[in-house]
Amino acid sequence: HLFSMLKIFHFDQSSIISWHARSAACQQCDQHCRAEFPSGGDRRMDVVSLKGAKCLRHALVLSTLSGKTLRVEKIREKSERPGLAPHEACLLRLIEKVTNGTVVEISPTGTSLRFKPGIVVGGANLRHDCGKSRAIGFFLEPLILLSLFGKKPTSITLTGITNDDVDPSVDCFRSVTLLLLREFGVGEDDLQK
Repeated sequence: HLFSMLKIFHFDQSSIISWHARSAACQQCDQHCRAEFPSGGDRRMDVVSLKGAKCLRHALVLSTLSGKTLRVEKIREKSERPGLAPHEACLLRLIEKVTNGTVVEISPTGTSLRFKPGIVVGGANLRHDCGKSRAIGFFLEPLILLSLFGKKPTSITLTGITNDDVDPSVDCFRSVTLLLLREFGVGEDDLQK
């Protein structure tokens, strides 16, 4: 799904991958993540439109890093509980905390969303309650990606569930993700435990 999303957002910055290849597995994601391109087929548009919330976390991160507005429609519109889930709304609030100028518009039913990203600034002594519907790992994945591009270091305390059956645990982040980040040049001083 991520490779398909990278193609939709088409990054041009030299520090971010520009992905042009497409695998057969990513084509399956198209039914959930459809981009509406202008008639000329120009992929350097300012608005990316998606249907459904299947790739929402990745789409929010890519939207923020690319500076492109994201429009998501038909979010669980035929479900017994239509619209954004509580953890998705909580993720939007977290992204607002680490950015400056982000604008989020949610329809009254919660089945459509317009996300205009701001600049990732980071910040010190931030706090965020992740709630109890998803583990902290759900929020850490996008937070780490965004924090790498922040204007200032990000120091944040997340409260909530540390482990569940769906999301990576905090122990997994400590023993795998933080070590992997060091391989990408993030120093020991940058990663305070």
